[in-house]
Amino acid sequence: MTAMLCYLEFMYQNADEIKLMVKTEREKLVNGSPEKVAIQMKHERDGSKLEMTLLSTRTGKDTVITVSDYCPVVKSLFDVEKPFGYLIPADDRQLLDWANRHQFQLSKYTVGNNDMIEGMLITSIDSIDFEGDIVVNPIYSTRKVPLNDLKGEYYLLPTKQLAGNVIVQALEPKSMIGLVTYKQFEHLLKPAQVYPVLRIYR
Repeated sequence: MTAMLCYLEFMYQNADEIKLMVKTEREKLVNGSPEKVAIQMKHERDGSKLEMTLLSTRTGKDTVITVSDYCPVVKSLFDVEKPFGYLIPADDRQLLDWANRHQFQLSKYTVGNNDMIEGMLITSIDSIDFEGDIVVNPIYSTRKVPLNDLKGEYYLLPTKQLAGNVIVQALEPKSMIGLVTYKQFEHLLKPAQVYPVLRIYR
C-alpha cells in the first residue's frame, strides 16, 4: 500500500511533465518514428547481478535474493524498415476483423502512381526459440510487385498511427509475436507462396 501511495503522489507531483512526455512520444509515433522496428529479440547478460531486498511475511525479517543469471539487455536479432503501411486482402475477413477490433486506421486502398509494393515469397519455414517457446521463423525473399499485377481489392493499414509499431510486429512474417505464430493465422504462411500481406512504400 505504501508503494502505491508513493507512486500516486509522484504522478500527481509530476503530472505536467508526464503529460508533455506522453504527448511528445505519441506525436513521434504518429509521424512514423522509429524508422526501424525490432521483430526478433533476445535477453542477454551484461555481467551484473540483480539483488532484491525483500521482507518475509512469515518471519517479518529482511532477506536479500540475488539473481545471478540476470539478463537485462534486450538485443535485436532481426529488425525491419518500417514501411508506409501494409496492404491486407479485402477477402481476408480474419485479418480485417483483427484490425477493426483494435480500431486501427484502415481504408480501402487506391493505387498511387508513386506507390512501391513489396511482396515476400516464403521459401521455407524454420523455427526459433522465443523465451522457451518455439515459434515459426520463415525464410523469405522480397520482390517488387508491379502495380498492374495487383489482383483483387486491398485495404491499406498505415503505420503512421499510435499503434504503428504494433502493426509492424503483428504483420511481419518473421515477428516472434506476429499473427502467424497463432493457429488461427498460420494459414498465412505457406512455403513457395507469396505472403498475402504486402508492404507499401511511399
